[in-house]
Amino acid sequence: MDAHSSNQPESIDIWVVEKRLGAGGMGTVYRCHNRDAPRIKAAIKVLANHLQASDTVRRRFIREAELLFELEHPHIVKVRNIRMDAAPPFIEMAFVNGVPLSQILTKGPLPPREAARITAQIASALAHCHARGVRHRDVKPANIIVRDGNATLVDFGVAINVQGTLSQGHRGGSLGTLSYTPPEWGGRGVDPTAWDAYALGIVLYESLLGRMAFPVPDELDLRESVVQQIDVKRGTPLLDPGTKVPEVLREVCRSLTLFNPSERTTDMGAVADTLVHWLGGDPTVLAAPA
Repeated sequence: MDAHSSNQPESIDIWVVEKRLGAGGMGTVYRCHNRDAPRIKAAIKVLANHLQASDTVRRRFIREAELLFELEHPHIVKVRNIRMDAAPPFIEMAFVNGVPLSQILTKGPLPPREAARITAQIASALAHCHARGVRHRDVKPANIIVRDGNATLVDFGVAINVQGTLSQGHRGGSLGTLSYTPPEWGGRGVDPTAWDAYALGIVLYESLLGRMAFPVPDELDLRESVVQQIDVKRGTPLLDPGTKVPEVLREVCRSLTLFNPSERTTDMGAVADTLVHWLGGDPTVLAAPA
């Protein structure tokens, strides 16, 4: 879709639209360049037209920008500005020039070292988030942008601050992407830290095998899809990528995707350290959670 499509603006405030990058529940993200300095690029997230009149949604949109603005990490997308007075309202983010991991995986599995490196980087990003009270709740290959071996976590549209402020939705667990939600999803009291851990385990599994762990059948409607995902995951005690995968990576994957969230590894810093040490030649297996 080019900038002259009827569904895509030619410009957003001082930003000239180049390309649509993706869309989510609250809006659409475009790659843009500055009108006066074309070499300056940005990813501009525009609040959807049909949501702009909602005070609740506007507060969630602002909170997403605030959460991201407070995070400073090399593997987390950076927010630079927010303009709620613009028409349309938008969040200005640093443009991450890369390819979604989901697109890369359509060509097949990653080499184990590459899968480990990407997972370690995202685990480090999540550790940074968790230490500041932020839980992402939508970790998936489509929200991981990769370039030259470096991964960046994007789209905090359904992130939660566990100290009480939600970016979107409520605590019941009705958000996220079905294929990456944990088996306890949909119930009350879902631990968002264990949710992030489970989703990261699925990302590692899919990176190693090049296929989705829990695909949603196309013929099912939303309600049927939810039931199908919960049933399949409750029948899967953990994800094991198999004996052809190095043992450390198998153990990391298994420990992140255990059925019982209280038994799941949720220390993202420990996960990152284990993978970095393995990449450096240390075969130590991830310790079980205390």
